[in-house]
Amino acid sequence: MNKDRASSSKGNVNLNKFQPYKLAFEKDSKTLREEALKAVPEEERLREDAYKIAVKSASAKEHVYPYIPISTNWISPIEGKYMHLSSEEVMNFYLKNFTDPFLYPKDFLYYQEILTYTGSVQFDSTIRSGGEWAFSKAYIIKVITPEQWEGDLYRFKEIVPDTKYPHRNKLYFNYFDYIKAWDIALCYENRQRKHSWFLQFKELKTLNFPQWFICWFANWGLYPIILPHKIRLIYEDFVKTNVSMKAHGLMFTALYQIPWIIRWDVVVSKRTFQKLGESLENIPYVGRRILIKWWDKFEFFKDSVFSVRGIIDLEPITPTKSKSKKEISEVLKELLSSASKKDLKNQIKELLESSDDEDEEMMSQNTEHSDPMQDAQDPYQ
Repeated sequence: MNKDRASSSKGNVNLNKFQPYKLAFEKDSKTLREEALKAVPEEERLREDAYKIAVKSASAKEHVYPYIPISTNWISPIEGKYMHLSSEEVMNFYLKNFTDPFLYPKDFLYYQEILTYTGSVQFDSTIRSGGEWAFSKAYIIKVITPEQWEGDLYRFKEIVPDTKYPHRNKLYFNYFDYIKAWDIALCYENRQRKHSWFLQFKELKTLNFPQWFICWFANWGLYPIILPHKIRLIYEDFVKTNVSMKAHGLMFTALYQIPWIIRWDVVVSKRTFQKLGESLENIPYVGRRILIKWWDKFEFFKDSVFSVRGIIDLEPITPTKSKSKKEISEVLKELLSSASKKDLKNQIKELLESSDDEDEEMMSQNTEHSDPMQDAQDPYQ
């Protein structure tokens, strides 16, 4: 009785937490853990939970890489009376076929068209019987920065009518639609709730990523927690080699053209909002949970840029400063070895007078270039 209750309780906890996935408790869990990445302590629990919900392999000998929940994009608050519904029922009620209800009637196809039209992403989807997508690929070719955008960021550009939109005459978008496209273009889901995306950087000509794209990658991109142990060590060497670099995960993924797999599901959770010490607690929210995993068909040491270039060093070479003037200690040593006491006194006197003149000149320049508004009062204080 107690045994049944314990097993039932354990199953209920996992099912509620990871509802869209089947429980697949692997027999050889020790092997899975050993082949996994070397996680830091705060990642251990997340990784252990992820392996419990790993999609079961068709072959018992095949290593299974799990989907790991990496981030959640919260979409909308929901009424408390709908909290008892399953995640899928909440999605059907609030989202239906729209990836984001606040963007209707624009759908994921509209945003995919933006990325295709700008030459930013190449999409390729495999269609199963019934016309739905089984899985899709997205190759990232370029990311347009605000400086590279032609014209006003708010001004709309026209997309030539496409066969995907036979009922529409024209499509328009601006730079902010372009930013939004990177999120919404990946929000397709089929009826089986099994659609996945294969993502990879390809043919990038520049690594100048705008800040909003760095944020996008933090939500949707590869994270070191999914890297197999040997590749995790390469990543750590890359970080040590490029200490001052920002967004190491993004740069590592882009430079080595490492593919990763993502999927998403819908979760309902209570959130707390605070403002000036007051808080609104337990507000039910519906959100899109993003899960990523390693692609086990990718041979990093054979198929990636690493096999040709090894550890890539992008740290700028610091130029050595040329000494325009000798240090005083060096000058004194030369004077002591080559001059009489009388000459030495005269030369030291000239050296000190020259130093005083330079100090006065620097003080004069600082006064001339001082900020004329530095003493002005802030009108908003």
